[in-house]
Amino acid sequence: MNILTKAVTEKWKEYTLINDKRMSVSLLNYGGIITKIMVPDRDGNIENVVLGFKNYTDYKINPAFFGALVGPVAGRIQGASFQLNGKEYLLEKNHGLHHLHSGANGFHHR
Repeated sequence: MNILTKAVTEKWKEYTLINDKRMSVSLLNYGGIITKIMVPDRDGNIENVVLGFKNYTDYKINPAFFGALVGPVAGRIQGASFQLNGKEYLLEKNHGLHHLHSGANGFHHR
């Protein structure tokens, strides 16, 4: 396996892991966001199978969570609250009245 590193902004780097079958995965050191997964099709043509942005700085906002490694909550919490051991926890409402993918403080922004 080969690992390539490329500076894409003043603060961010993109790391690309490439295997011997010509498959590669590229991710940012900003939130572990996956920017590309390049795979060969049955005819050997290499294609990116990840939906994402052409401009890396668009990942800073990223309302659609493209490529995001979400957490600590992956998914939607209805009503942006939950109870645990009799205590109610209120969360950020970032998807209408609901909480989606840990909101603004998710792993994808770290």
